[in-house]
Amino acid sequence: MVSNYYADVNQRRSHLLKVFETLPAYDSQDFWSTVEQKDFPREVLVKSLRAARQMQQDAVCEGLASIIVARSLAKNEFWAKGIAQKCYELGWDEQRNMSLDLCADLNEAILKAIFDPQRHFWEENFVHCLGYERMHVYRSFMLREGRLSSAHVEKGRRIPRSLVYRLDDMVVHADVLHNPYEIEDERAYAILHAIDSSFLMDIVKRLPQRLAEVVHLVYWEDKTEKDIATILGISDRTVRNRLQMAMRILSQSLICEPDCMAYIPHGLRPDPDNL
Repeated sequence: MVSNYYADVNQRRSHLLKVFETLPAYDSQDFWSTVEQKDFPREVLVKSLRAARQMQQDAVCEGLASIIVARSLAKNEFWAKGIAQKCYELGWDEQRNMSLDLCADLNEAILKAIFDPQRHFWEENFVHCLGYERMHVYRSFMLREGRLSSAHVEKGRRIPRSLVYRLDDMVVHADVLHNPYEIEDERAYAILHAIDSSFLMDIVKRLPQRLAEVVHLVYWEDKTEKDIATILGISDRTVRNRLQMAMRILSQSLICEPDCMAYIPHGLRPDPDNL
């Protein structure tokens, strides 16, 4: 079963690479007619955008980014509207504004992700990444609005949106976080930082050490199976088995997170029709 799963993954990677390598010349009429097809793989759109950015073809980057966002927009709006409608105490206008804010946050998160070359998995499974991005945006939004609580965030304590916008402009250095703006509410900043940086890592830390280290090496260190086998002194097969076990436990843990069940993908390879 494990071998079949990885065979399917490798076959999919080969297919996506072939589609990418056979694309017409960038910014040609044939190129745009190809990438604008409704069934064109979004993974290849992301890979093409990053390649165009390396070649400093800004117009191509903007065009591809617009296509990627547009391809997901209708279902993202449906997702955001469904969340807002569950906040029964809000009036119709408030629910509408909330769904617009949620969708805007998600679109911004998608754009940041697809322009980040370090986030390789968007080039391999767009649907999976989109599902988890929705979950992260949902939780961050609800925590920020004071509608959820966690170990770091008090329920009912809302973080001002103006502060969020100001924090987006902060400059991150390797060893120090420098804020060029004056932040009046340091506690609100600490809460926001906890929301953005700790959620997934905290869940990974709950795993047994032998599983957590494999997940960390794959997703945070971008190591291959062979790299991990060498680092840990185990076989490639053991790496695959541990990763599969970790993914199953993590999926179950995420399902058990309060208020998140309806917004995360089912299983390891979600059905694109549901996202």
